Amino acid sequence: MTELTTETESKVTAAELYFKKVEESLQSKSIQTVIKDISEYRNLLSETKGVKSIEKLNKKHKENLTLLSESCVENYIDIYGNIREDEKWMFMESSYFLSGEGHVTCLLMTQALPCENDFDSLSEGPNELVTTQAYRAVKEFYEEFGASSLYTLGLHTREAFFDKYSLMIPHGLIKLKDKPCDLTFKTKLHYNFP
Repeated sequence: MTELTTETESKVTAAELYFKKVEESLQSKSIQTVIKDISEYRNLLSETKGVKSIEKLNKKHKENLTLLSESCVENYIDIYGNIREDEKWMFMESSYFLSGEGHVTCLLMTQALPCENDFDSLSEGPNELVTTQAYRAVKEFYEEFGASSLYTLGLHTREAFFDKYSLMIPHGLIKLKDKPCDLTFKTKLHYNFP
């Protein structure tokens, strides 16, 4: 009886693993579709005429950036646990290889402070913040490094970011990393061998 139970448990575990892999691959494809839509946004915006069409396109773009930022936060939580509430900065990295283009590593350390588009201007009284810090950071990363960098985008803790990328970070920034100051750091390393 014990052998039968153990065998059944291992089959259930194998089935659960299989469906988990299927679910992850489907989720991955949906994130890839979201990133594809983000990359097409500027072209579609330049071709779109009419205020309602532009508003609809902007709304869809914002939804796509929100989905991507939520996915990045979920991955962060899986790896590091919850984001510290006292952390003022978002630490982001993307490293990818494009055939014929070479290897690219992009780093961004930002406070992702809200601007006028991040508040609900329709609310009565004080404007309410309608975006998250992760959303604003993903948007900033996209605007700085482009849509191709979003496929491998990851959020990191302060410690993991400085440990993993210390060779790409200037010494002056490493001295400031634990000081309370306003700063944004971004760098892109792109190399290719002929």
